Amino acid sequence: MLQEWAQSKRLPTPVYRVIDRTGPHHDPVFRVGVDLPGLAPAEGVGGNKRTAEMNAASVMIAREGVK
Repeated sequence: MLQEWAQSKRLPTPVYRVIDRTGPHHDPVFRVGVDLPGLAPAEGVGGNKRTAEMNAASVMIAREGVK
């Protein structure tokens, strides 16, 4: 959803980056940031990178008021 919104605003594809990885190898916790030019970065946490990315995107979507 974030990528579609960014494209509709003529922004580049969102860039995700792992900020931190904690916890044991068998039960990691990832903290991921998402960046879009002109917007403050957003962060999300999850038990895998994909979940953390989705949570970060959800934070940005909510903050920007995307419907």
